[in-house]
Amino acid sequence: MNLTDVEFNEIRGIVYSRFGISLGEHKRSLVIGRLRKLALQKGFTTFAELVSFVKSDHSGAGLQEMIDRMSTNHTFFFREPQHFHFMESKALPEIVDRLRQSRSNDLRIWCAASSTGEEPFSILMTLMDYLGADYSLWQAGLLATDISSRVIESATRGVYSLEQIQNIPEAKRKKYMHKLDEERWEFKPEIKKEITFRIFNLMNPVFPFRKPFHLVFCRNVMIYFDIPTRNELIKRIFQVTAPGGYLFIGHSESIRTPDCPFEYIQPAVFRRRE
Repeated sequence: MNLTDVEFNEIRGIVYSRFGISLGEHKRSLVIGRLRKLALQKGFTTFAELVSFVKSDHSGAGLQEMIDRMSTNHTFFFREPQHFHFMESKALPEIVDRLRQSRSNDLRIWCAASSTGEEPFSILMTLMDYLGADYSLWQAGLLATDISSRVIESATRGVYSLEQIQNIPEAKRKKYMHKLDEERWEFKPEIKKEITFRIFNLMNPVFPFRKPFHLVFCRNVMIYFDIPTRNELIKRIFQVTAPGGYLFIGHSESIRTPDCPFEYIQPAVFRRRE
């Protein structure tokens, strides 16, 4: 099945306008590889038929299937470990102390590109280790979102292979997980219930969150956005970040622009001034 220039540009336009993902010419083979199987499963013989189906499907299911295939979900536990060290040694002590002084126990964290769950579970384990026995005294759950329904379903299950959990220290593994069989481990039910997984598109013009977040992890997703899209996203994240709250981005990403509303702290770590 060949992909014509017209079809490629149609797909690029849909993916960019709806999800902010910029597909350059070098992504043509990726588009073919990921969408050809979907087109054939639908009984289509051309990519134009797939595009027509997605555009005419008012339920949104066709669009969801397309982005499920197009989204990249490379992730692993405790990726970019400097962030988790900073979270435990600097960010959480500041935030917890400030909340205690204001007599609040509402500690809010958002993982904005959760993929298959490795990142939000890493954040939760770090949080629970830091708060220890006091964790139950806090309203300290975690919101984890992604545009892909497929990865959200996988993350909600909380089941990982032995190879996938190699980066989880043994003590944490025994504390937060249980062994299903020789090849699979699962997070305990009482751990999984602390994370709310939801499908969410970061291109939504308004983020409908009732309260601001003290920590926001939006890592390794902006690499797929062009500069204007990235800057607009940062502004929306700023609006839902509490004063004194922190934003973590991927080390391969950059938002150091003159009009960035966040204060730069260190590579890939930013803070909203109080």
